[in-house]
Amino acid sequence: MVMCLKETKGWLLIALAAFALKLEAQAIKDVSGRLVSKDTISLENIHVFNTSLNRGVVTNRNGEFEIEARINDTLVISSIGLQKKQLVVRQDQYHSKQEVQIEIFSKVTRLNEVILHPYGLSGHLSSDMQQLEKPFTISNKALGLPEPKFKPLTLNQRRLQTASGFGIIPLINVISGRTKKLKTLVDLDHRVATVKKARTLFNDEFIIGLGVHPDKLEQFWYYCEWNPNFKALISEGDFEKTVNYLKANAELFF
Repeated sequence: MVMCLKETKGWLLIALAAFALKLEAQAIKDVSGRLVSKDTISLENIHVFNTSLNRGVVTNRNGEFEIEARINDTLVISSIGLQKKQLVVRQDQYHSKQEVQIEIFSKVTRLNEVILHPYGLSGHLSSDMQQLEKPFTISNKALGLPEPKFKPLTLNQRRLQTASGFGIIPLINVISGRTKKLKTLVDLDHRVATVKKARTLFNDEFIIGLGVHPDKLEQFWYYCEWNPNFKALISEGDFEKTVNYLKANAELFF
């Protein structure tokens, strides 16, 4: 009888220990990390995404970040010009009071072979430079003039400017609806430019990590863009606020 009680007590302690370990693995806490690299690359604004919890953050100028995680969660580090890095949070990293050091590497893009001989080039820079005549490019800088500080108008903006104003032609454009159509096209140009800028800040891998299907990326961006505050959000460059906005919209997009 005594032996049975001892065995039962032993199994009970093992079960409690296993249960405690399971609870620990499921507990969410902030894990601090720091990106390091031997390459000459910026460590700021690099995406760190927890694919297990569907949560992401961006690094500061020192490559530091803090993200919610559990033991065995998978962190994905990605950005334009970097090799994608994956890290599974170990138990020692989870409990560590120090930053987790993560080494990242720049992505080298290899160019296809370039054939120089058909153009009379040998491939030796010094000799080829002597054979080529440098064309003279007329520009403000070449003429010693100041660079313009205004942004050049797009094609649709120029068309709208020409179609608007006073007189018979502008009046005909208003009556025919051409002016309204051009205003719509100008607004569309602004929307496309905003989405284009946003996609340079957040690559496709990051958006897919939020749960957006790869075939729905274009639709997702324009879904986000319909919010009148989206353009201001992208222009401000507040990455943390933008990440939270994208995460909220990714949940609603489904």
